Amino acid sequence: MTIRSCLELLEIAIIAIVKAITTQATAKSEFDRLSETMLLL
Repeated sequence: MTIRSCLELLEIAIIAIVKAITTQATAKSEFDRLSETMLLL
């Protein structure tokens, strides 16, 4: 993985965490989406 793709993944993770904190109800779906994104890389 390149540094750029690592940074993009980190940005996605931060967004997912922020959304999870602000909306606990959808936290699971956000992390599921993040997991799917990581599998695609």
